[in-house]
Amino acid sequence: MSGEAEMSVAGTPVAPPSLAPLSLLPPGVVGLSSPLVARALQGAGARRPRGAKRAIPDALKDQKYFERRRRNNLAAKRSRDSRKAREDQINLRACWLDGENAVLRARVARLREEAFCLRRLLAARQAERLRLLSEAERPVPSGATPSTSE
Repeated sequence: MSGEAEMSVAGTPVAPPSLAPLSLLPPGVVGLSSPLVARALQGAGARRPRGAKRAIPDALKDQKYFERRRRNNLAAKRSRDSRKAREDQINLRACWLDGENAVLRARVARLREEAFCLRRLLAARQAERLRLLSEAERPVPSGATPSTSE
């Protein structure tokens, strides 16, 4: 058996979704619940599988061959460099976002503490207000005379 994984639907071999265009896939093989998934699979389906590597005999290695190899090597280097630059940029942004996240978490913790203190203060003032209201509504003892300024 070959090293490639194959799927089969009703006994018919089907290429993996990344290699088969959507129109060739039997219904139900891929759930297209999201337009993003559909678009990604369509883009991936446009790729051709790589050809097998084969050694070029020395007799066929002319100036054109070496120029093509040189250009390919330069293109591969540019691709690696740009991928590394993208990864570095992503890592830099991730570090910045981690710092921003830490600042925001500290701010949330401070605000929660402040809200807790304000709730305690409000509860204490409400309790004091209720105490004063209940004292004001108590009947005056019969033995005591209210002070009047007459």
